[in-house]
Amino acid sequence: FALEALAPSRWVLLELLERNQDATLVHPYGVKVIVQSKKKSDRVDAFQLADLLRLGRIPAAYVATAEERELRVLVRHRSDLRASMTRSKNRIHAILHEHDEHCEQTDVFGKGGRRWLASRRFEGGTKLRVEHLLAQIDQLATHLVAVDMAIAERVKDEPLFELLSTIPGVGATLGAIIRAEAGDIRRFETADQFAAYTGLTPATWESGGSRTSGGITK
Repeated sequence: FALEALAPSRWVLLELLERNQDATLVHPYGVKVIVQSKKKSDRVDAFQLADLLRLGRIPAAYVATAEERELRVLVRHRSDLRASMTRSKNRIHAILHEHDEHCEQTDVFGKGGRRWLASRRFEGGTKLRVEHLLAQIDQLATHLVAVDMAIAERVKDEPLFELLSTIPGVGATLGAIIRAEAGDIRRFETADQFAAYTGLTPATWESGGSRTSGGITK
C-alpha cells in the first residue's frame, strides 16, 4: 500500500500498520510525477502511485512511532495553549491602550500587575470582557502546568532527551519539541541533513553559473 502524507490518510495508515500490512507513507513534495501531471484526479494519482510503488521509486516519508505520536500530541497541544494565552493577553493590552491605561509594573499579569488591573475602573462590557479574559488566562495556565507534567513524565527516561538537555539554551520544553518532531534522529546520516529537516539551512537557487542564497527555509 502507498498513501500520500495527507491528514485524511493518517488513520488508514495506522490501521494498516497495526495489521502488519506493508504500507508506505508517500512524501508529497517528492512525488513530482503527480504534481507536474497535466491530468489531476484521484484515479490518475492512484495509478501513478501504484506505478511508482511497483518500480520501487516511492519517496517515503518518515512514520513516527506510537510513542513519538503521543509526544507530538502533547507538545502541539502545549503550543496551542500558549498561543491562546498570548491572544488573551494581547486583547487585554489592547483594552488598556484604548483606555489610555499604563501599568508601571514589569508584567501586567504578574502579582503586582494583577493587583493594578483589579484597581482599574472599567465599566459595562469592557469590565466583563477583562474579567473573562483574565479567567481564560488563569485556566490556560492551569492547563499548561498539567501538560508540562505529562510531557515530563513522557520523556523522563528518554536517553536522547537527556542528551538534548545538555545543549545550552535547550530546556525541558524545547528538548521535548525536538524529540517529538524529529523522531528517531538516527535516520539522519549527517548533521546537515538534520539542519535541512528543521529548516535552519539557507534557501538556494542555482541555475547555470548563477547561485543565490536566501533566508532559512523554515
